[in-house]
Amino acid sequence: MPDLQKLSTLNTPPLQASTNFASASPAALQSGLQCRSNMDFAKPTGTTDALVRAMQAKDRSSLLPLFTCDSVIVDSGYEHRADSIVEWISRLFQTWDSIQPINVRKLDGKSVVTLVLAKKRHEQSGDSLVAQFEWDISIAGGKISVLNVTRSDPPALPPPVASFVEATNTFDLRRLVDSFSDDAVVNDQLREYQGKSQIRNWAERDIIGLRLTMHVQQVVLRHENATVTASVDGEFDKRGLPDPLVLEFYFTVHHDKIVQLIILRNEPEV
Repeated sequence: MPDLQKLSTLNTPPLQASTNFASASPAALQSGLQCRSNMDFAKPTGTTDALVRAMQAKDRSSLLPLFTCDSVIVDSGYEHRADSIVEWISRLFQTWDSIQPINVRKLDGKSVVTLVLAKKRHEQSGDSLVAQFEWDISIAGGKISVLNVTRSDPPALPPPVASFVEATNTFDLRRLVDSFSDDAVVNDQLREYQGKSQIRNWAERDIIGLRLTMHVQQVVLRHENATVTASVDGEFDKRGLPDPLVLEFYFTVHHDKIVQLIILRNEPEV
């Protein structure tokens, strides 16, 4: 299992990378990497959206055509080109059980995608290794020209709150419910749920069922309270909602369990 202190997306060196398209193997070219002269010119946002969908589905056949024969992936200082990109993507999908994009933003003309990757450590206990990365993506002519991978840990959180966030982003109902005490209370947008049975039903319907994700932006700690500001996304009705949708999660922790959670969408000051 990878060492968390040294964890990269794969934490393994690439195959001998091809330095140009002419030296790429036929197998690599047949696997989906295309020359720019033959590609479709898509809008950059469309390319990023296609990348997000392909990563969620772990769809290699949809992901490879987003790269060209001269694209570069930089992961922990290693450069991957041509046939090495094909191998990198294959190993990415083999290494991690789930890959979930949780945020997409623009920064200095690039698209930045934040992803949460999870791999089960023990099948019986359900214990998982969870890591967060940022992919800085440069797009040229509608295709990915450079993809730079960096580790991007969320802000430090009390252990049960960290478990709640990780469980939300990996759709792990058991771990999410286990982060609460038996007599905990959740108030979500002025609807209250008391005890683990009601909290389980709420989480199964409104968190896991809607594939909700949280991208933590800010954390304020005060005594036993943690206020987490996060942009959220998921498969819910977004009509009339701001983009991004930012919510405040007010956690109260006692004896390493969440005893109270209040979720609100605060209106900005005018």
